[in-house]
Amino acid sequence: MPSVAVPSSFFVSERNSVYGNWRTAFWRELLSNALDAGANHVRIRSRFEGDQLVLDTIDNGSGMSRQTVEAVYMRLGASTKSGQDGIGGFGRARILTCFSQDSYRIRSEDYIVTGQGASYEIQDATSRVKGCAVTVRMPAREAYAIYAGLQTVLRQSSLRATVNVRLDINAPEGIYPARMDEANFAEADGDGWRRFRGWSRLGRHFDSLADEKGAWADLFVNEGDRALKNAAVIRVKGMAMYEDYVGTPAQVTVNLAPERAREVLTASRDAIRAPYRDILQELYQRIASERLSAFRGKPREPETDLRTTEHTVGADGHPMPAKARPRPAAPESPEGSGCVERPTPQRMSAEPGGMARRSLEGQGTIRYGLVKAGGPRSEKMRCIHPGEVATTEGAKRATTDYAVLERLGSRAAWVALVPITGRTHQLRAHMAEIGHPIIGDGKYGGSGQDNPGDGWGAQLGGAISRKLHLHARSIRFDHPITGETVTVEAPLPDHMAKSWATFGWSERDVPADPFEDEA
Repeated sequence: MPSVAVPSSFFVSERNSVYGNWRTAFWRELLSNALDAGANHVRIRSRFEGDQLVLDTIDNGSGMSRQTVEAVYMRLGASTKSGQDGIGGFGRARILTCFSQDSYRIRSEDYIVTGQGASYEIQDATSRVKGCAVTVRMPAREAYAIYAGLQTVLRQSSLRATVNVRLDINAPEGIYPARMDEANFAEADGDGWRRFRGWSRLGRHFDSLADEKGAWADLFVNEGDRALKNAAVIRVKGMAMYEDYVGTPAQVTVNLAPERAREVLTASRDAIRAPYRDILQELYQRIASERLSAFRGKPREPETDLRTTEHTVGADGHPMPAKARPRPAAPESPEGSGCVERPTPQRMSAEPGGMARRSLEGQGTIRYGLVKAGGPRSEKMRCIHPGEVATTEGAKRATTDYAVLERLGSRAAWVALVPITGRTHQLRAHMAEIGHPIIGDGKYGGSGQDNPGDGWGAQLGGAISRKLHLHARSIRFDHPITGETVTVEAPLPDHMAKSWATFGWSERDVPADPFEDEA
């Protein structure tokens, strides 16, 4: 049967005409595919070979089956990911990431794909691998722009994965030198890999957008020093789709509901369809002209307020353990070490606070009420809905602010916690209630690693101590007589310091006050 050969120039023209900035969209699609495959660790490296730049993107997800590659990924017009859980799709991504480049190579499961344009070959591999590795070759002159595109996408996003990079910035002679924003990357390890740490924070929720079908976006504002100024970032599950201009010195994040994303976004995913576009433009105009009232927003119901982007708790039914950084100025527990005082309505901070199991994201507020679980003499607290506090004997309202400072993919997160109220075991009970027990908290999180059907245990296992990973790092208050601000700090206890060293966490990599971005 006669066939039509599609020249590579066709794909280059398609790429350049469809995408406003294909160099940022390139990384968005590669990272989206990795996350949709369940990856929680992505490595990106580059090298120059003559007049070409070689880019490797390697993830630890489920990979692509050979059938998917042959029947879908390498077939023009075919697509997958029609469900609601994914971030992206293969529709135009393959043109952007493979067909329009000089050449490409895909390694997954037990096969290897090599190709140029629409011509490709699939070969059996000598061994089976987990995840997927995509290697792309493009002109070396693209280095500066493609590196900038990567850093832009990462800076705009807040992903449920650890992203490590090893980029060659020694461009060949005659090529504009590439660069990296050092402030957004941790120090290199022994092999030269650098962890990205410059995720943009959500800030606080101030409104939602809805139509007759229900909510299609949640709105957040970040007015802190590290916010992306004059920017509205449109995200799906933490992955930045694109950025709009907003006439105010703040970052607005538009979190699209995943189940509505394909309806709201254009096919290239770097713009929004009408009438949603018109609604956003009206919002931007209102923010520019009435900043304070626009960000005042609507009061939210007094329930667990997970102000997260893309990683809600257990959305797929699988464990997403997180190292929660409780901002543990935890006055409630004698087991917490260091400076522990009764909380007052003042702000208290504790940076290297603690760890919690499961994946947690962004910033938020937990407002479950607390009541003694076994009667007046019980030492254990039980969480109840805020609406039941007034009718439950002995119950008290309790409020905890949290901010995620670091994550290890879906395994753990370092979380800062502020106990706005000072109830017994408040931080421990609240974190366990939302599915993120503090590491080592057998009382509230269980003594094991796995607790099917009843949440997840509070142990990580391995070299991580079974002791409670909750620490009152610092407390700040106004002196009652002099009025001066007093700050008292305490170092991490030994077992937590060892855990922090194991995971490569350092106070140098996190803000002094994780909650200042909400100001």
